[in-house]
Amino acid sequence: MSGLALASRPLRGRMIVRVVRIALLVVVTALLLFPFYWTVLTSLQPRGAIYKTHPSLIPEAFRWESYVEIFHLRPFERWLQNSFLIAVGTTVLNMVLAIPAAYSLARFGYRGKRTLGMVVLTTQMLPASLIVVPMYLTFLRYGLLESKIGVILAHSSMTLPYTIWMMRGFFETIPMEIHEAALVDGCSRLGAMLRISLPLAVPGIVGAGLYAFETSWNEYLFARTFISRGENMVVSVGISTFIGEYTVFWHQIMAAAVISALPAFIIFFVFQRFLVQGLSSGAVKG
Repeated sequence: MSGLALASRPLRGRMIVRVVRIALLVVVTALLLFPFYWTVLTSLQPRGAIYKTHPSLIPEAFRWESYVEIFHLRPFERWLQNSFLIAVGTTVLNMVLAIPAAYSLARFGYRGKRTLGMVVLTTQMLPASLIVVPMYLTFLRYGLLESKIGVILAHSSMTLPYTIWMMRGFFETIPMEIHEAALVDGCSRLGAMLRISLPLAVPGIVGAGLYAFETSWNEYLFARTFISRGENMVVSVGISTFIGEYTVFWHQIMAAAVISALPAFIIFFVFQRFLVQGLSSGAVKG
């Protein structure tokens, strides 16, 4: 009887630890999801509900007027379109430049390669506020203000170093023997990259592309500095126009925040396994 009691103690201890872990996971998840829940709740409540002394966590009624108003009072649809075009343009430019750069750092041996890799990573540490003024003067000189191309270039300067570093780490996970076998079979270095390495590196490429897209979609400083016309704004900047001189239209801000978060959330949800795999591979090998 004492032996059964002693044997049950470790099992009971493991059960307690498991219950505590699950409870902590539930609490942390609730804390992380609460801001988004409160945003949705505020966007659907009547106008005076958020000014109550003790606001309710359970909505008493749903009002959809805020979602209708943001499209009628502002060019919100145009802002979404601008954000999408700029994010896609940033992603494409990142892939065009990052793939050959990362492949070169991962596969070729040449003098200064390590230094070049460190310089690429170091540029990621520069704060955006440090380069925004020189970039503004450059764009002003070349007529890139109030244009999507200027914002795409600015966003690429912010995301390209990390996408190169991430994809470099992923290319290094591909065995060198596969690359050498392709060269022996008659492939050129470019052919080996296109036919062998790129298909195997699809998860890393998708992960790097998602990083570039999400960063560009949520960026505010560059988009606010280089674009000032209402019809050319991106959604992250357009939301700030709901803050008036004397009044803050909280319901409209929350409705706009919910809608603007949906495209990025859907894309992330569909491709999240590629993003996690790409980030982990880049972290291990980089």
